[in-house]
Amino acid sequence: MSDPLAEIVTLLQPQAPFSKLVKSSGAWRVQRTNVDQVYYCLILTGQACLEVNGKPPLTLKQGDFALIPEAYSFAMSSVTPKPDDDLRSVPVKQDDGTFRLGDPNVPV
Repeated sequence: MSDPLAEIVTLLQPQAPFSKLVKSSGAWRVQRTNVDQVYYCLILTGQACLEVNGKPPLTLKQGDFALIPEAYSFAMSSVTPKPDDDLRSVPVKQDDGTFRLGDPNVPV
């Protein structure tokens, strides 16, 4: 038996210029409007809010996978606490090679 999602991803042949592990805590929000690259994510733990092209937000939970074609802009944010719409977080590279979003004083 084949995996339909794996088949779709294989057919689309997404190529991202880089990948990274991002850890977050507290209120955070990132947004991308340059639509020339594919974006994908897998939620390993916790949850996040995903908004694509101004549509109502979706809550992604542990184990959820999202693939956003290069034709769309999107925003991801914390679910709780919900960030202000004008908050724009910048991922900060950590010594271990991961990236951090949100309040660095709140445990992940």
